[in-house]
Amino acid sequence: MALPGKQSRSISQTSDRTANKHQVDSRLKRLDHYANLLDSKFQIPGTSIRFGWDGIIGLIPGIGDFLTFAFSTGILVEAKVAGAPFALILRMLLNLLIEFILGSIPFIGDAFDVLWKANIKNVELLRKHLNQQAGLQFTPKQNLGRRLLYYTMALAVLSTLFYLMWMGSQALIAEMSGFLTE
Repeated sequence: MALPGKQSRSISQTSDRTANKHQVDSRLKRLDHYANLLDSKFQIPGTSIRFGWDGIIGLIPGIGDFLTFAFSTGILVEAKVAGAPFALILRMLLNLLIEFILGSIPFIGDAFDVLWKANIKNVELLRKHLNQQAGLQFTPKQNLGRRLLYYTMALAVLSTLFYLMWMGSQALIAEMSGFLTE
């Protein structure tokens, strides 16, 4: 006969794991839906080519790729809240930067956006990490300072990229105006 305290603790641990598993499944389901909206919501009829709002918004000259990058960082924030390690966050960020930089190339970048699907890749990376974890802990961190640091870093990266693209466009406009006045 088992001791009452031992049995109670075992049942409690089982219910905690079940609740935690449900929480992880719920978060991954929500992230799958979000990544699907961004990367593969629509299909070109008669083909297996799928694209999402990322590919559509990316067509907006100048700002489309910035907007889709900003939308995509939501998955990184969710991964951080889920307790993903820094190395995984960096790998996910690299996927986004590849999509952002190569997606910024006119015409070729738009096709790349459709094919790369960084958001789906990132959700799969997070899923793999969470499935490998023993005793999944999925409690949101309340550390405001850490969140503020991540948002500040993201804003700094975006601001730098925007500034570089703006300076490049200004140089191109100056070159073109000099060419047109000759």
